Amino acid sequence: LVTGQLSPLRVVGVNSQVGGALTKVNVEEGSRVSAGMVLAELDARELDAQLRAARANLTVARTTAQRSEQLRQSQVVTAAEFERDQASLAAAEATVSQLETRLSFTTIRSPIDGVVTQRFAQAGDIVGGSARLF
Repeated sequence: LVTGQLSPLRVVGVNSQVGGALTKVNVEEGSRVSAGMVLAELDARELDAQLRAARANLTVARTTAQRSEQLRQSQVVTAAEFERDQASLAAAEATVSQLETRLSFTTIRSPIDGVVTQRFAQAGDIVGGSARLF
């Protein structure tokens, strides 16, 4: 019989990147996890609604930019109006991209293969951005 103490080679903290209500926690202390495994999920309804609205705005911005391009070629709109419509399109695309990224942060995944040694939150908790979860 050998006695001793085990310590991990590497300890990785897993934090939320956005705030919200934890709707699901899939692991407990001692759970084995693999890289990419879903550890927890945050309520994504508000971000999902924002993304749907942003996509609708992007559709309008695309249509406006295309129409503006056609009218510019016919010299019906000024260069300033055309540039405004192009800038609106770029801003709408950036908003959609930003919200898609933030929405992906509502699914908390394991960065590595390993074992959960600590759990700091449970389903129903409200967590802030960068809160330590595991």
